[in-house]
Amino acid sequence: MLTSPYVHAIEGRLRIKLPAVKSAPDEAFRVETALRNIKGITRVKVNPLTGNLLVLFESDAISHDRVCKALNDLGCFKKEQKTFRSAWGTQQQFENALVKHLINAAIEMAVKRLILTLS
Repeated sequence: MLTSPYVHAIEGRLRIKLPAVKSAPDEAFRVETALRNIKGITRVKVNPLTGNLLVLFESDAISHDRVCKALNDLGCFKKEQKTFRSAWGTQQQFENALVKHLINAAIEMAVKRLILTLS
């Protein structure tokens, strides 16, 4: 059932990497809200930037397995073949724009240094 590449569990605490919520703030909010409504869970923090989920819970009221089952029921462990798409377009378009930006920034910095050296 659990297909996450990273899980760290100790009594009353579960940290897991969820690719389903990475770069997906709406999905992260949905998962966080659903988990907060489960009796025994005391704190939930989902970071859509990193895809990390932290769940603190009362281990006498709920188990790691129950939390993982809830995540599975929410569809967090399904393998999704998402194509990267953002405001910049596809992954390749984003990478090309980033490279252009970095090159322009490097040229601008070199020109500024040259001007300062010649002054």
